[in-house]
Amino acid sequence: MFDHMDGIMRALAMEKAPFKGDLYRAMKLARQKLPEYYAEVTPTMGMVLISAHILFCFRMSRLFGTWDKGMDINPED
Repeated sequence: MFDHMDGIMRALAMEKAPFKGDLYRAMKLARQKLPEYYAEVTPTMGMVLISAHILFCFRMSRLFGTWDKGMDINPED
């Protein structure tokens, strides 16, 4: 997780667009906050969190798949 965030920050540091500077600052703050929470996660709890995240993504993707039916959106539009 830390390596991934560091890579994103390196990529964003080279960008000139103003919103990318905002993203860089947000990522930097998140990177500073992560060790506080990550230190409290045990290996067992980590697996529970990973599983919950995967299941949540699966559930949300199924929800989004029903939006066109539930909101009367015509797929041909």
